[in-house]
Amino acid sequence: MRFLMWPFENRKDYLILEAGEVPSPEDQRSGFGQRHGSAILHHGGKPYAAENVRLSDGTLGCAWITGASGSPPWRRPVDNVDHAWQRDSAAFPVRWSWGRLLIEPDEITFKDDPSALNYSFTAEQEPFYHELLSNQNIRKLVLEIEGCVALWVAMTNSYCARGPNRDDVYWSPNDVGDLVAAIRGLGEVSSDIQSLRSLLEPLHYAAKLQRVQGFLLDMGWRWV
Repeated sequence: MRFLMWPFENRKDYLILEAGEVPSPEDQRSGFGQRHGSAILHHGGKPYAAENVRLSDGTLGCAWITGASGSPPWRRPVDNVDHAWQRDSAAFPVRWSWGRLLIEPDEITFKDDPSALNYSFTAEQEPFYHELLSNQNIRKLVLEIEGCVALWVAMTNSYCARGPNRDDVYWSPNDVGDLVAAIRGLGEVSSDIQSLRSLLEPLHYAAKLQRVQGFLLDMGWRWV
């Protein structure tokens, strides 16, 4: 299986240490792997990826950190595993399970914990997230690549909702990415959604954009 986002995959000089071995300062800078039994924990300053990890069903799989290197939580693919490490994994799509790693000298275990995935919307944004989530048309639309991109484009470029105090509630591109990911319910994050934007020319999602605009207008959102 090829993991296209594994940065060590095609590096002939990539070092894999045995358990207990200490990397040199140069290896610490360039990255290295370290064995924990059959598992390998990959370091890039801090741990960020692991393979041959023991999963909850007893099988072995891979996991990685989404976000800044070394910052929890970890996630693993539940389905479409062959596509999980591609930059456009959301196009297939891939469903993810979030949790933490239990790292021991002779084994690494992935502990599933759904609460590890937390989308942080502001108090002003939260009601509109639930409004979009409750809209069946929106939920269906964002399961398609074109629909994902259309909603992201509409909300980052044109449309916003007016809050209870009559002020416009704006969303950053990262906020919108998290919003679309949360509506899809596949364990994705903003970076997964934003990666889809580069796959499509405007012509490819123009029809879906018109539909999204209609849905938002019907819900009381407005052009700004």
